[in-house]
Amino acid sequence: MRLTHRSYNLPCLLFLAAIQSTAPLQAAEPVKVGVIGLDNYQAVAFTHLFHGAKKGDNLSGLKVVCAVPRHSPDIKESVDSLPRWVEQFEKLEIDLVDSIDVLLRRVDAVLVMSLDGRKHLEQVTPVLKSGKPVYIGRPLAASLDDAIEIFRRARQYKTPIFSCSQHRFVPGFIGMRNHPAVGKVLGCSVYGGLT
Repeated sequence: MRLTHRSYNLPCLLFLAAIQSTAPLQAAEPVKVGVIGLDNYQAVAFTHLFHGAKKGDNLSGLKVVCAVPRHSPDIKESVDSLPRWVEQFEKLEIDLVDSIDVLLRRVDAVLVMSLDGRKHLEQVTPVLKSGKPVYIGRPLAASLDDAIEIFRRARQYKTPIFSCSQHRFVPGFIGMRNHPAVGKVLGCSVYGGLT
């Protein structure tokens, strides 16, 4: 299935809604977004979507300004992808910083885009403590315990948080419901390899 920028629209709009719930957007001042984890194509795709929005579009007030290039050395795809996506961020002239603390001093909202869900609880905790709205790309976490803890901490620190997979909005997936060769869809099981 081919992912398009349209596949990302709903997750991005929901992230924008979380940001707007904490502070109104002002046209003169873009919302500065930071990215944690550059081993995932979603980090680049979301950035292009934000930066490509035309004035007046729902996403036109978002600008990725810096990123922390995290990866997981025990996941081959993470190791192999990191240099490619770091290069893309450098071409976009987005500052790469060494720590989440540095990133938090420079941004209004955060995207946690690391490929490895095992890292998400650790990576999102300082963001939640900061109170800055956060979107966690799929997977939310690698375990139910981590997922519950992420939302417990979000509630504790009163921080808006959102997570989802854009894949459910991809036309190829949606089209399966009504595809004559498939018949009536009663359910669906999906699995993956990394986390």
